[in-house]
Amino acid sequence: MTKITCSCGAVYLEKKHKLTMRDKDKKHCQLCGEVISSWNGAVMYTYELISRPENSNDLNLSAKSIVDKITKSN
Repeated sequence: MTKITCSCGAVYLEKKHKLTMRDKDKKHCQLCGEVISSWNGAVMYTYELISRPENSNDLNLSAKSIVDKITKSN
């Protein structure tokens, strides 16, 4: 297990799982939406948010407003 820190300050615990088939995916930060990891191989990763930055309420509001704007424009 590895700790991954997003640029917003959120900290995730990353767990690596070996697969028999290839997997291509990416993980976005739950708070700010930034891509924190991507992979393409016979592995898969899972993430658990273990620490939020002090300003996480502001980040959640910003992310929600971005999602709302995207949803309304479609």
